[in-house]
Amino acid sequence: MAPTNSKNSSGQIQASHTMALMSLFQLLLEGQVSFVMTNPVTKHTVSGDEAPTASTIGTWQAAHPGYRVDMAATYQNVKVYLQQKRAASQRTTEPDTLEALAALMDSMGLDGNKST
Repeated sequence: MAPTNSKNSSGQIQASHTMALMSLFQLLLEGQVSFVMTNPVTKHTVSGDEAPTASTIGTWQAAHPGYRVDMAATYQNVKVYLQQKRAASQRTTEPDTLEALAALMDSMGLDGNKST
């Protein structure tokens, strides 16, 4: 049987995830959102102004070798950033990006609500 070329919701979701990831990486690369770093041994977390951006992460990690990027928390920071940006302006292109990022986070279980 030959594969069909019909569009389905899975393909649409995958396209939304790709768009969301591209937006995430763009925000990180532009330094608008910093990475959240966690030391898995001490459980210490660094975020906000103390955390590295894309331009400083190499030197930051060299100085803090035990820390790893906490992607769930980093995604959450991007989500908060986009929500704040959307709230600041009624007319913006970010709502689609925010919804795509939220769908990606939900599908990956990265909703920022960690259970311990």
